[in-house]
Amino acid sequence: MNITKARQNFEHLKISKIYFNHSSLGPMPLPVAQKVHEYINERSGAEVDNFKKTLKTVGEIKSKLGKLLNCGANRIAFCENVSTAISIIANGLKWERGDRIILGDIEFPSNVYPFLNLQKQGVEVDFVKSNNGVLSIDDYEKLITEKTKMISVSHVQFLTGYKIDLERLGALCKQMNIIFSVDGIQSAGVTKVDVEKMKIDFFTGGSHKWLLGLQGFNYFFVNENLQEKIEQQNVGWISVKNPWDLTDYNLELRNSADRYQTGTQSLIGMTALNASLDFFESFGFDEIEKRIKSNSEYFLSQLKLNGYKIVLENFSKDIIAGIVSVKIDNAKKIEEKLKEGNIICTVRDGILRFSPHFYNTKEEIDIVISELREFTKRS
Repeated sequence: MNITKARQNFEHLKISKIYFNHSSLGPMPLPVAQKVHEYINERSGAEVDNFKKTLKTVGEIKSKLGKLLNCGANRIAFCENVSTAISIIANGLKWERGDRIILGDIEFPSNVYPFLNLQKQGVEVDFVKSNNGVLSIDDYEKLITEKTKMISVSHVQFLTGYKIDLERLGALCKQMNIIFSVDGIQSAGVTKVDVEKMKIDFFTGGSHKWLLGLQGFNYFFVNENLQEKIEQQNVGWISVKNPWDLTDYNLELRNSADRYQTGTQSLIGMTALNASLDFFESFGFDEIEKRIKSNSEYFLSQLKLNGYKIVLENFSKDIIAGIVSVKIDNAKKIEEKLKEGNIICTVRDGILRFSPHFYNTKEEIDIVISELREFTKRS
């Protein structure tokens, strides 16, 4: 599939809408929307009890996600959201008073609150201070003590777009025997993830942003070593080895990550994600990463050229992955003006944030730059 054909699968492009908000919520491509409609039609009458038919989607998705993350399908589990996933390790690990967790000071709250909640158990949280949107691995290393039990970090920061070197940070965690947890909702499907090479113990992602699926259906990876350390707090009928022995009540948890799936999953969410992964594969994940990186680099360069203060001042291909953030006066007002012109972005903490995907073009970026110049000229 080439870029022209790919763009034909996005309805909003037919009304000249420039959508640069994939870091918040991605639009569903036509093949994904079609599969969702098929599912709804079945459930509304054609084949109401389609559970067995759609159940095979579980294996298909886990196989595709395993390929995306470079892990076995049995290491993938489904969940509602990133907060739910991170809470599994936050609440399931055995913590002792004085244990420490290192986080960055610009993390999305989903990767903060589950750990702050442990403070009532005497767990301490240390924050790495960011510098111009960048979290230095050297600063993480400086905060490590003999009591540091975990480092949890976003692969790509939601606010600044900074992509940290997971391979280097993972090697550090491995060397120091520290659990390495990664929030990858802004990275999987955008840039390469290799949980083996990056020494990641726990990785969680989502389907409704860059993967262009539905809200309320996410996934996570957990390796066997970490799984053995987790005392699972929530179990359900799907968690056990023989779930269809309904009245046997043998609480023997599955050996795979399936044990964390406690009950009925969002089959419509699975349907959307499965179709989305197929759509991505038809274009090629490597090519998608290449185009996203190219769009981001071009966008940042044009903003800088036109005198705008970008968050990642000294950006390079190694630290960017889709999100383009600008420090600008009256950011909310400018966001609303852009929206009036069918240009969709967002504001986070007073920062104007754009997030172009692979199907977006440099011509669309040029239009945004031109509109920004007009608005800032008037103000």
